[in-house]
Amino acid sequence: KYFYTLNVYDAMGNRIESHEYSLDDQPIQKFISTYDDKNLMIEDVWYKPYDTKKQVSKYEYEFY
Repeated sequence: KYFYTLNVYDAMGNRIESHEYSLDDQPIQKFISTYDDKNLMIEDVWYKPYDTKKQVSKYEYEFY
C-alpha cells in the first residue's frame, strides 16, 4: 500500500505534526508531537484512523 507524508515543523525545526495520506488523498494516520523548552520530545500522539487517538507515548530524559 502506497502513501505520502506531509510534515509540519516549528520554528526550532522540531517535527510537530506528521500526516500520512493514501495516493488518492484520503487521510490514513497522523502523529502530533510536543516538545519541552529544551527541544526534547515529551509526547507523541498517534491517531489512526485519522481522527481517533490510538496511542500516547510520553518521554522523560535523565542526564548524568
